[in-house]
Amino acid sequence: LSGCRPLSLPGSGAPGTLQVALRVVDAIYPVEVRPLRGQLPLGAMSGGFRDTFTKDQEKEGLLGYDDTAFYYFASCVLLVVAVPWTWSVVSGLLFGSKDQEKPGRSKAGSDYRYCKSSEMVEQEKMAKSQQAAEGGGIGRFTRFIGLAIVWGLFYLVVMQVQGATTQIKRFDPFDILEVSTSASNPEIKKAYRKLSLIYHPDKNPDDPLAASRFIQITKAYSALTDEVAKKNYEKYGNPDGPQTSKVGIGLPRFLLEKDNHLMILCMFF
Repeated sequence: LSGCRPLSLPGSGAPGTLQVALRVVDAIYPVEVRPLRGQLPLGAMSGGFRDTFTKDQEKEGLLGYDDTAFYYFASCVLLVVAVPWTWSVVSGLLFGSKDQEKPGRSKAGSDYRYCKSSEMVEQEKMAKSQQAAEGGGIGRFTRFIGLAIVWGLFYLVVMQVQGATTQIKRFDPFDILEVSTSASNPEIKKAYRKLSLIYHPDKNPDDPLAASRFIQITKAYSALTDEVAKKNYEKYGNPDGPQTSKVGIGLPRFLLEKDNHLMILCMFF
């Protein structure tokens, strides 16, 4: 390298001494840069991170509004309204409406005594009949209809809660892969291939929950086959290790659908 020309500035057109030396070393000792085992190239890594981040954003958007929490909240509200209302209606039918209490003592301290004369009894009967004729029948029928509607809504919400309780459970890889706890590795692989073909996001582009289901299937397969994931599942209950808690909003998910945005705005304004 003693005969090489001095180092030239970058962009001068002629290679400098350092550039020539690097070329000679590279020709004598060729080095191939390979990623470590289990790592991806930089471009693939950045793309995967971008895809994962986008998927996480979509998943968080879907999980922000929790239908199950809304059903529990609605059932509690309806029950709080229905029980006292039912007791009021039933007690009115069984014991009748209580008359307005009459004062028993004057402000001066003297006691009142009410006589049961024929005129007073007749006035009380006329007042009761007039009160019943003015709206007792219509008001009672309206209360019955309203109470029936409240209990009907409560029944529908309870049925929705029973259907949604299957979503609130711990991570169970055997249940996700639809195999028994005594399944062998070939059976687990067969179930994984079958379910992954059904719920693959490329085959379900219009179903936003297919990607979440596919991720659960992949995690379940890893929890039963990969040693590290299996240890994490046995220790933390999840193949990814310890997880952070998430809080959802107790509102129905149909509020996020674009077709309902106009209707919701009209209801508010």
